[in-house]
Amino acid sequence: MLYIDEVLDRQTGTLNTINIGDWITLTELGGLHGVGSREVRTILRQMDIISIEGRGKSTRHRLQPWFVERGYGKRIRPQKGRYPFDVIGPEGRAWIESRWTEAAAAVEATRSGPTATEAEAALTAFQAREGRSPLSVKQSIYWLCDHFPDLMHTEIAGILSVSQQLVSREIKIRAACRKALKQRKEQPVPMFERRALINVPHDAL
Repeated sequence: MLYIDEVLDRQTGTLNTINIGDWITLTELGGLHGVGSREVRTILRQMDIISIEGRGKSTRHRLQPWFVERGYGKRIRPQKGRYPFDVIGPEGRAWIESRWTEAAAAVEATRSGPTATEAEAALTAFQAREGRSPLSVKQSIYWLCDHFPDLMHTEIAGILSVSQQLVSREIKIRAACRKALKQRKEQPVPMFERRALINVPHDAL
């Protein structure tokens, strides 16, 4: 999208428009490099250009303040009821372009270990089975934890092209749920429930 700035000419009192170039979203940037929306965000996180803001389901990738302050990007606040988004300008794209190959290689290195490669292939094969619906990100994290418990959080994040913070949060929730379930199972059956079970007719069991 082409963006313009309006500058007030104090001598004439008129507003002059200045074309500041073509600005694109993060997903559009990924398209220029042949990667999807998740992958481009993974690579931009590697460059420290974006970070995750918010909590719970309201988390969102946003441009880092330093990137905006240099004039490389803009944080857009849309009208009420619409989600905020960010765009990157020509200078920001040039800055990213000069570092893209190195950052993409660093991201790929987190997936190149034998275990991570095996886990990614296994997950892909599992989801490709006939009649199986694609797993959500949360389900994929849980599946990898169950089948490849030695994977590091960074490796899971690399396989799924999501943030390490997201992986860590979901694994923490999973652990808490399992702990609560285990505690419930270990609680002794109350005496009145035992008596009720004793009095149940044999043919009802």
